[in-house]
Amino acid sequence: MIKNYLKLICLCFTALLVINGCSSTVSRQAGQSRPAQAIITPSNPLGNIVVTYSEEARKKLSDNTAFSDMDFKLQMRKTLSAAKLISDNVNPKQPTLFVEVTNIRVRSIANRMLLGFMSGADYVQGDVTVKDASGKILDTFKISTDHYESFTIGTTNVLSWIYETFASDTLKELKNEVVVKK
Repeated sequence: MIKNYLKLICLCFTALLVINGCSSTVSRQAGQSRPAQAIITPSNPLGNIVVTYSEEARKKLSDNTAFSDMDFKLQMRKTLSAAKLISDNVNPKQPTLFVEVTNIRVRSIANRMLLGFMSGADYVQGDVTVKDASGKILDTFKISTDHYESFTIGTTNVLSWIYETFASDTLKELKNEVVVKK
């Protein structure tokens, strides 16, 4: 009897580990294609990053107090800076990267640990637009990052992964690299 009980516990634990996962996607509106070549390069870097929040995302920010606007912006700047795709100083004569966070959810540690994947995912979704100095749109795309993992200790680790993945997908799209779905 005890052996069967232990087997059941092991089976359930294994199933929970298999169900966990993370993903990110980049999409464009129907009929919209990528620019033929990279618009943002080390010789033509971004002059600034502007992060804003849609009305829906602003409402959800009060329920998602672990999300840090400053950490999100810092990770975007750090990732683009490492690739030399953003100026060290704000330059209004260079293109600007506009990120509008459209949807957000961060589960509490208790929710994640007790309910696991059944509590849904942590996610950040947003619209990314590159505009030149005159305001003309050079490129636009959507990014969605989801984190379903149940057993990560600490919300900070989850948010770090979400921030890094969002920034990395933005970088790959700006460089015209193929974004492999994770």
